Formats: sequence, C-alpha cells, structure tokens
Amino acid sequence: MNASLRVAALFVVFHAPATADDKKPAPKREMVKAIIDVKFVYEEKKPPVLVVTARGAVPTGGWKEPQLALQKFEKPPADGVYEFLMTAIAPDGPATQAIQEVKASYRWENPPMGLKGLKVSGVGEGAKSVMFEDEKK
Repeated sequence: MNASLRVAALFVVFHAPATADDKKPAPKREMVKAIIDVKFVYEEKKPPVLVVTARGAVPTGGWKEPQLALQKFEKPPADGVYEFLMTAIAPDGPATQAIQEVKASYRWENPPMGLKGLKVSGVGEGAKSVMFEDEKK
C-alpha cells in the first residue's frame, strides 16, 4: 500500500463519526449529603424574582455542577413551604478525602403568592428550611 493511501485510511479511521456506542452517558447527579444553610433574596422587578442560594457538604473533593431543583407539584403545598433538592455530580476518579462545601442558586421568576418558606433537601436528614416571617424579625 502506498504512503498516501495509508494516510487516507488512517484519516478515515481516526475521524470517523461517533456512533451511539462511542457516546458517554450523561454524568449522574447525586443528592448532596447535608445542607449547611439556605438564604434568599427577593428582587422586586417585573416580574418579581426570588433568588434561593444553598450551601451543602459533600464527602470528598471533586464534586461539580451543584444545582438546586424545585420539586414538581400538582397543587401548591398546604403549608406554603416549597421544596428544592440539591444535587451535584460526584467525581469520576480519585478525589481528596475531606468534606468539601458546594454552593448553588436558583432564580425563581414570579414565585406564587402563598409562598411562606423554602426547604432545601439533601440525603436523609440533610435538610434546612427557612420561613419568610422568621427573616423579618
């Protein structure tokens, strides 16, 4: 096989389009182990925006993309407390063996009128709540 034909063959092998088998699955999000605190800021704009920020603890270094996700609900909670889950992507290799802190925010445009508080959940008992009337004192 002449040299130019070998180069062309190698080009095709290394630049062939990826197949479904070549694609990596999306990294799995895991619940943060404990919630340290929850804070909020109410931005009075049109429409109003509630910015929720939570800090959580994870068991090792290397966790990335922490995120707060508002739980889906069919009808508003009777107590007016809306729940968020805090997740992050765990390291996929070696990581420092020390508890680390992660932080995530969620911008909630035009939150409901009956909103009285927020609960951010992690694993098991790892949850924190903040009630709006507590913050006014």
